[in-house]
Amino acid sequence: MDLSNRSGGSGGDGEYLSAPDLMGKPATRVTISLVKESPWEQLNRGYKKLGVFFEGKEKGVCCNVTNENILRDAFGDDTTAWPGCIVEVYAEKVDYQGSLVPGMKIRIPVPTAEAGDDTPF
Repeated sequence: MDLSNRSGGSGGDGEYLSAPDLMGKPATRVTISLVKESPWEQLNRGYKKLGVFFEGKEKGVCCNVTNENILRDAFGDDTTAWPGCIVEVYAEKVDYQGSLVPGMKIRIPVPTAEAGDDTPF
């Protein structure tokens, strides 16, 4: 799936993807190229949200608390070490104040088992 040439996300400035851009499309595996401070405040955190950008893509993801926590848990707190890390970007319905709304999501890809691996299941 092409993550470039999508309509603007948070704030409508065109630098970030928004969940409706990706709803109904499969997750896309991308490599982080840049992490920077976005123009928006992280609610109740006292600092700016992180903007995460990807190799070969024009637009990034403005991280909410959940997505930021997923990235920090996987890659550590030093965001300068994140470029080169692989993630999947997708959208799905999420609960927001009692309603289901489109939500931008980031996940860490799960390695696939090779034939003959002793996977206990």
